Amino acid sequence: MTLRDAIDKDFFYIENISYSDDDIRAMSFDELETLKMQITKKIDGLSLSLKEKQAENSNGLEKDWSMSRKRALYINQRVQTYVASIMRKHKERKATVQEHFVDRAQEILPPAIFQEILYKAQKSLREGKL
Repeated sequence: MTLRDAIDKDFFYIENISYSDDDIRAMSFDELETLKMQITKKIDGLSLSLKEKQAENSNGLEKDWSMSRKRALYINQRVQTYVASIMRKHKERKATVQEHFVDRAQEILPPAIFQEILYKAQKSLREGKL
């Protein structure tokens, strides 16, 4: 999936910052999480403003305003889905690297040393030290 697939544009703008596919794919997991939170905040704001306007009586101008808000809401929801898919790929790639590392360590290290390292890592994880 690309931005072109998600929103039919090559760039996405939020908080006066432009993001391309390359920009988003180059982000770390933490940066993607921050971007996703910004998009969620934008979606929440758009949803709230639409609900407030729908509660009021509408005239022609407000309907145009409402349509532009609905389009912005739709775009932000699609980009949020796109960012979430990139985040899933990051997690999958990280898991694959971790699995490969453990497999290689198990091949290289003597069994007793591997088991000792694994035990210490599990213990640290349980104690919240990692």
